[in-house]
Amino acid sequence: MKTQVQCEMAIAAPVEKVWEIVQDSTLLPGWMPNVDHTEITTEQSSSVGEVRQCAVSMAGRSGQLIEQCVAFDPLEKISFKVQQDSFGFSRIITDLGYTMFLEPNDGNTRVRLEYYYREKGLIGRVLNKLVIKPQWNPLCLKMLDGLKQFVEEHHPTI
Repeated sequence: MKTQVQCEMAIAAPVEKVWEIVQDSTLLPGWMPNVDHTEITTEQSSSVGEVRQCAVSMAGRSGQLIEQCVAFDPLEKISFKVQQDSFGFSRIITDLGYTMFLEPNDGNTRVRLEYYYREKGLIGRVLNKLVIKPQWNPLCLKMLDGLKQFVEEHHPTI
């Protein structure tokens, strides 16, 4: 799958502390700026197969995303794929998901967030270039900045 949007940021905390936050879906509203509420809807949590329902605000609209964890490599990466959305993404893109990679770096953590999806037809390609990427690039950075602030506030370095 082709990465469409990517950003990265250094966080002043060890990888274990960052992982503790990103693998816990219940903490998502605390650091992801557009997520208002998250509910785990499967028995398994913090593992491949976890399904979560997220109440989300995007571009002035409220809606729902249902995401499933598709990769869970402790201290290294976690991936979620959108199963359903109320925003209509599926009309213009398919296979929407994201992966967060963590890399230890001298007691700090480098975090890279990659969104991947496929455009549907000519309209999908045009809207991706003109609307989706221009909106999601800054959102990607806001997400990592929110994570950075959350981790550093809850796990300050000594």
